[in-house]
Amino acid sequence: MKRFMLSLSVVASLYGLSISGTVSTTVDTTTNVVSNTVSNIVNNVGSTFLKSTNDFFGDSKYSNVSINEAKLSNKDMQKEVEFFADPSRCFNAFSIPDPSNLSFSPFSILTQIQNSNFYLKIIRKHTPVCSEISDVNVTLIDENGNKIDYTKSSLNPITEPSDYGYFVMPIQFNVHNAYRDVFVHFSYKIKNREVGCSSSAYVNASTDDKFTVNVGASAKCYLKTTAYTKEENATDDFAVRPKQFNISADSSVFVGKPLNIDITAIGANGNNDISTNYNADDVDLNTEVIDSNTGLVDNTTNLSYFYNIKNGKIDRYRFFFTKPTKNDVKIKISEKLGKEWAIVDADDTKDSRRLITPGESNSIKVLETSKNWAGAGTGEKANNPKNKTIQSTIRSNTNQNLRFNKMNW
Repeated sequence: MKRFMLSLSVVASLYGLSISGTVSTTVDTTTNVVSNTVSNIVNNVGSTFLKSTNDFFGDSKYSNVSINEAKLSNKDMQKEVEFFADPSRCFNAFSIPDPSNLSFSPFSILTQIQNSNFYLKIIRKHTPVCSEISDVNVTLIDENGNKIDYTKSSLNPITEPSDYGYFVMPIQFNVHNAYRDVFVHFSYKIKNREVGCSSSAYVNASTDDKFTVNVGASAKCYLKTTAYTKEENATDDFAVRPKQFNISADSSVFVGKPLNIDITAIGANGNNDISTNYNADDVDLNTEVIDSNTGLVDNTTNLSYFYNIKNGKIDRYRFFFTKPTKNDVKIKISEKLGKEWAIVDADDTKDSRRLITPGESNSIKVLETSKNWAGAGTGEKANNPKNKTIQSTIRSNTNQNLRFNKMNW
């Protein structure tokens, strides 16, 4: 009970708060079953917590992307309280802006970018159970429990427990592909002590584990220590997204004719850093035509298309314009809210960090097919098939015949 009440103070103290009132909570240390009313805990914190946390997120002192782009999540706050209340849980992980800001983090792990370094604060509770562990291994796994493709490096662990009752270690991660749902997984060995009092067991026990208990008559007893492996995940999962869409297309195209286009989802390492796990259909994305001169959406132009992205690259597709455009245009692709790759983080990561950076193609000149007759002459008469004189001139002009044969009809 004492440990749990301290842990509640941890959550509040991180934000300079105090919890008033009594929270009814019981901990059965035998079965490691925690019974509590989490809603009461959240209500005790109330609006003071919400205001303090919002002030914290908006503080320019901590305006690093990892913190400034976080959103307050009641769900994550609740999971954090449950974590500290549960004596069977030892480890957790949260986003931090950099290793020097260990004291400041949201209750969550924010959306990360493929092949971009990020930092997590790993905490271990300072309790009797959690203090006697060994062989700790921290890994990143997907929703199916499979280890994902990443590298990590541990950074300057704090070996003494903090004032809040836990140890802290920052770890730098770099994930090498895009993943919709990632979990921080902890595996460790935890000690289990068994006490017995029998002559045969006493004889077989090691010298260091033998002791005598005097309860009326002397009894010879032993202490047997074994270790078993335990596994748990951090309370919050997160996504790793491509950094941006990369788009290139033909510099010109005739109305009604197919446009050659290439669309890829790429990570932080550039055009060759393809997000091979990324897949999407055109219904999951916004596809817009942008006026190259004004930068505004060109709503007067009809672009007909269908496409899908498979393994990070455009797969089956067809793009063509049904109208000419006043100016050159670009094709822009962005994610739709509610369909985004990192939707798992919609509750705790702002759109500016969660959504893949939109991509724009190079400028495209859309040519009207009927105007291609102007190559045979000048003026309206040159485009009129009924003008036999003009048509005779065309047929007798070898150079013009060659020009017509090269046109993209």
